Amino acid sequence: MLTQTAFPQPFDTPPLIEGLLRHAEQFFGVGVVTFTLNEEPKHPQRRSKDHNTYLELEDVRFTTTSQLRNHKQEIFGTLYLLDWLSDEHNIAPEQLEHFSDLLAKALQIEQYKHHEYQTELSEGMIDPLTQLPRREFFEQQISHWIHQYTPENKQLAVLFVDVDHFKQLNDTWGHQFGDTLLKAVAERLRNNLRPQDLLSRWGGDEFVIVLPELLSRETVQSIAERLQRCLQKPFTLEHPVQISISIGISMFPEDGQDYETLLRAADLALLHSKQNGKKQSQWFTRELQQHSQERSTFIEELKQAFTNKTFELYYQPQINLETNRVCGYEALLRWQHPRLGLLTPIHFLPILHSLGLTTQIDQWVISQVIQRCANWQKIENQLQLSINISGQTFAQPELLSTIENLLEQHTIQPQSLWLEVSETALEKQQINTHTIQALGKLGVAVALDDFGIGTSNLLQLQQLAVKRLKIHRQFINNLEQPEKQILLQTMLYIAQQFAIEVVAQGIETQQQLSWLKQHNCQIVQGFLLSEPMLAETFLQRNRTHFT
Repeated sequence: MLTQTAFPQPFDTPPLIEGLLRHAEQFFGVGVVTFTLNEEPKHPQRRSKDHNTYLELEDVRFTTTSQLRNHKQEIFGTLYLLDWLSDEHNIAPEQLEHFSDLLAKALQIEQYKHHEYQTELSEGMIDPLTQLPRREFFEQQISHWIHQYTPENKQLAVLFVDVDHFKQLNDTWGHQFGDTLLKAVAERLRNNLRPQDLLSRWGGDEFVIVLPELLSRETVQSIAERLQRCLQKPFTLEHPVQISISIGISMFPEDGQDYETLLRAADLALLHSKQNGKKQSQWFTRELQQHSQERSTFIEELKQAFTNKTFELYYQPQINLETNRVCGYEALLRWQHPRLGLLTPIHFLPILHSLGLTTQIDQWVISQVIQRCANWQKIENQLQLSINISGQTFAQPELLSTIENLLEQHTIQPQSLWLEVSETALEKQQINTHTIQALGKLGVAVALDDFGIGTSNLLQLQQLAVKRLKIHRQFINNLEQPEKQILLQTMLYIAQQFAIEVVAQGIETQQQLSWLKQHNCQIVQGFLLSEPMLAETFLQRNRTHFT
């Protein structure tokens, strides 16, 4: 059945009119019944088996037509009865006139409802930027659909859509450009949905879509892929731009049987999509829900650990290959999780960063290391300790005064302290010459960590005057490969020309150690030489010889 109504999204075909058209097909014996309001009929179509797409019909004849009149007898539309069969159908004029009157009255009722709906939307339910319904109307409409549906006969899908990297575009080109882009995105989404689908703006760069009257997940996947494709086409705006979207999908009834549960499931699927590289659609699953619950528990445990400062510091020796003696230790943050055991920063630092706690944990580590260094220098006054800090902390104006106060408070030699900051912080402009020079005057040297994977150049190294480079471990892995050896030799040569020390980390084999020693790498560290140790045990080790 094809129906062409005057009711724009979010209305699907009203149930009253659906029933009348279905009755007409059965009563008149024709294949398609349709109506239009003050427009020419489009080429007729017939629903496919899955009822979600339409098939073009051939050899269709407009067998009978009738005008639709309102209560003032004014013509406002036309009723068409179509037949694609070869035989004629004799329809009595009075039968057609009776049905036309019924349809006209039904349309009058629905038009009144539509007018009331538009009035309601105009009173705060329409987003002024995109002219899409806001979340208040969305909640009402999806709840209405769910109330009408039963798990046995109908499905619907909720799609949570987010524009990837929108904040970056907004920051780069300005809020006016961002608003123009959002309007264009809304228009493309609207044009690539079915007439019965509901599109709403949720806020910011987020949209929520409901796909009602579904019979298969394949239909949902097809629509999601179509939305992905249509938005990947460049936008010709003030600044040409190409974007992508991430989509989270939930289904009624299997993923939830109420509005809030379905939306929460789609939102969770969207989060998983963005965490896994964006630019993709993710279905909600029970495994995803379990993972989310476990993550929430983990975050709460991490917050508690941060509050109580139940983290630990381990220390890994750094060996001078010329003397085969320990020349320092790198302080490494660890968390003894009550259920999961000893965790390295890769498992929890990203979460601390998302919680805005990166600088606080760095400050705690700096304080603990300087205090530990003061105790150890009573035993060995040549001891050097290295601390990893984030680029965010390195860019803090109070970093210098914090370290200066701690050094003075614990009366230790500034030369005993190294600060290590990753090369990626240099790309984010979190490292500046002024801070390095100020630390140098204080006596604290700076090392560039994970060197080799970023985009720093020779001029930057010279300007920053860093004293040490720590080669990223990926250059040490598979060192038997000729290309790895060439890259590492080049980095060692450059460092030597600038009189910069090189530390190779992640040494796990004797072959790696021998190659580095042969090519004049000054300092190494890794599990081959010693694993990280707690403070209580590391001084008990023989610090003199490592071969």
